[in-house]
Amino acid sequence: MRQKSVIWWLSMLFSISLNAQTWKVYKNDGSISRFPASKVDSVIVVATTESDSTSTDPSQGKDSVIVEPTTKDEQKALTKYVHFSLDDCTFWTDLIDNEETYTSCFENPKLARLKQYHDEHGIVVTLNCFIVSGDYSISDVPSKFAEEFAANKDWLRFSFHGTTTTETFTSTDAAILKGYYDTFVEAIFKMTGTYDCIDRVVRLSSYTGNLENILALRDTNCGITGLLCSDNDVNKDVRHSYYLTEAQDNYLHHHDKLYDVEHNLWFFRTVRRLENSSIPPTALNTPLYANFRPFLEIFFHETTGWQSNYSYNNTLKPWFIWLNQNGYQHAFTADIMHIN
Repeated sequence: MRQKSVIWWLSMLFSISLNAQTWKVYKNDGSISRFPASKVDSVIVVATTESDSTSTDPSQGKDSVIVEPTTKDEQKALTKYVHFSLDDCTFWTDLIDNEETYTSCFENPKLARLKQYHDEHGIVVTLNCFIVSGDYSISDVPSKFAEEFAANKDWLRFSFHGTTTTETFTSTDAAILKGYYDTFVEAIFKMTGTYDCIDRVVRLSSYTGNLENILALRDTNCGITGLLCSDNDVNKDVRHSYYLTEAQDNYLHHHDKLYDVEHNLWFFRTVRRLENSSIPPTALNTPLYANFRPFLEIFFHETTGWQSNYSYNNTLKPWFIWLNQNGYQHAFTADIMHIN
């Protein structure tokens, strides 16, 4: 029997390595899809409908597609990710009070704590803000720290949560709710100098909002693209979220996300409220939480003691460490919600 050549063996190893990867497919319309390399007919060009060209240029042929292997980091991100958010935020009142004395926005104690958590564990955080707090309005937040906020947009963003702690939006007039949201967008743009600091996947106060006013938030400047939904335990009664039907609520109760095709909106199940959670992160390895592994939405409230040393050492830090040890990637939902 003739021995196989070195070139033959190298080609076999190369083929095996390709089939073990996930591949990106770039289409002419700018969209990207992903699937196992074993399903790809060609390493470079899969198909063209208006041209027989085998060019690697995506513009060659109306429906031509190009494939390339994703990096290891991208493959991990495709598997599972975690996003943290903080509700009921009025931290911005402190920036108004200390405009003249602070030289950095991270002199605010709460922002300083979040930066510590990011630096130590890589977390990304969305602050879900009220636009009124007592006599304060978010519109009065200074632009003094805009450059610093913009420089940290890769891990710190801001989202609309509501007006005050008592107002919900089940029956709010759409034009009024849109006005609240527009006020928020203008204020955050002033505060940060960029729309990139605005997270467009929102958790509205008490998960309230009818179809009409949700669509008003979708169809305005920097409009929403998705909503974060209820966080009750998966083995307890379903809590209603926004305008979803009972069947949609039930589905989302046991899964990580739901896409409303008719209205082009994503809904994501919030898995854990950390400040009063007695469930350790290891519970995510049980069958009860198996459907949530790809997308984890975890949150806490600004008004609770999450920034204390006790809460950090006994609740937050164990979660941060466990998530990192188990391969979770920290990312904003709005950035990766179309991946899986």
